[in-house]
Amino acid sequence: MRIDVEFDTSVLDQLNARYEKNLAYSVAQALNDCVKDAQARTRAQMREVFTIRKPDFMDKRIKIFAFASVKQDRTFAEIGIDQREGLLLSLLQTGGARPPRKGRTEAVPIIGNPARPSFADSVTPALQFSSLNMGLRGTYKPSNANEKRRRTYRGSAKTWKGNQRTFMLLHTRRLASGGVFQRTGPKRGDIRLLYAFKPHVQVRKMLTFIEIALASANKFGDYFNQHFFRLK
Repeated sequence: MRIDVEFDTSVLDQLNARYEKNLAYSVAQALNDCVKDAQARTRAQMREVFTIRKPDFMDKRIKIFAFASVKQDRTFAEIGIDQREGLLLSLLQTGGARPPRKGRTEAVPIIGNPARPSFADSVTPALQFSSLNMGLRGTYKPSNANEKRRRTYRGSAKTWKGNQRTFMLLHTRRLASGGVFQRTGPKRGDIRLLYAFKPHVQVRKMLTFIEIALASANKFGDYFNQHFFRLK
């Protein structure tokens, strides 16, 4: 005996299509929640570690380059550092030596002197290296024969001088690469060091952006459940 049964599957087909759509959008929304969480936590860490003078500028450096999108068939989200010239955020995650931007050495301001009174202060505008207008001026006259033999100025008959009574030495007993000094009085020893020339600047690890991103990615399951099952 043959028994034929007919039933309408249109309702199940609609539910299946709705299920697939909900699955796709829930995955995309969960991925986007992960990168937004990483972005917020990364920006918060910068404020904990540093004294930030331009918070808006620094916040924009932690950028979401791509959001997951069902319509654009993008099944990933991307977050990273919007790198700019001279920005050290990437190096601050790993630590290491930063080479000079130009030339063989870089002028590093001495903390506690007028160029940079404290670590939280930026370099005083009038004493920024570019504002000193360093150039070869005048004639150098050794004070004695020993100084003449040492050739402190490497054979130059002129002295590098700048604004604000500053001058440059290319080599001293304590500074192999030299530095920028400022005269504070009439005596020979009335000087102070403003900048030291260094072949590289050692940067220590201070940020954990990668670890933050991994922690945020581990929350994907919770975000997915919230969207897929509409949990509040």
